[in-house]
Amino acid sequence: MTIDSAKQDNVPRNGGALSALDPQQREAIIQFRQEHGRRWKHQLLQGWMRAAFPGPLQQIRNNLGPAWLVKVKDADFREQSTVKEDGSGVRGYEAPVCLTEADYDGERGNKRHRTRRELVLIPVAAVAQLSGARGEKRDYHETGDGKRYFGNFAESDWQAFKEAINRDGMNEPITINIDLDEPITIFEGNHRLQAAIQSGWKVIAADIRYYGKAETMFQDNSFFRQVTEIRPADGAEDAPTAVPARQRMR
Repeated sequence: MTIDSAKQDNVPRNGGALSALDPQQREAIIQFRQEHGRRWKHQLLQGWMRAAFPGPLQQIRNNLGPAWLVKVKDADFREQSTVKEDGSGVRGYEAPVCLTEADYDGERGNKRHRTRRELVLIPVAAVAQLSGARGEKRDYHETGDGKRYFGNFAESDWQAFKEAINRDGMNEPITINIDLDEPITIFEGNHRLQAAIQSGWKVIAADIRYYGKAETMFQDNSFFRQVTEIRPADGAEDAPTAVPARQRMR
């Protein structure tokens, strides 16, 4: 492909490459990146060659040229996100990402030693089937007096709960506990997860905690990286440094 170098000057020098886009184009590129994973740039470039993406995506190519794509960095998407470092503010359309991670020294098999922690935006599909740690109800049911509930919520309260999350974003991540050779469970946030599922969210913020070296069960020592195929080098992040074990919080 021949790159129209004359269009390179249209790429802004400040604020990241995404600042050159209008809101519709920005939303389209964020969604495309989320849906196509690590190879999203390659897939977009191939589609541009065939004019396969009518609408906002093709407008980006026509207005800025293929050279714009080279300028786009992962950090640009984080700047556009409303998600904060603690995982709050997620709205479900963002791309999967590891926000923070840390490893801790600890004894293998000791359920009181937390040996790894990740704060991530993880695909909802990857955690949708996980069970609640305390057997929480995740469906509609009726009480003896005929009132309809979803989990612990009355039906009207459940609808209001979902509306608030979709309007304001999720205020805290769900918590996932992983023990060595045991099923992965949702420790906190079962209702938030179900609200995300019913609302069609693509990702959800999760605080993933590994105990007793449970991380060694997964590729790259990470449940998140195994299900997303996002490797540490993709985000140019340094490997976390191990510190003393953290005691399990009940």
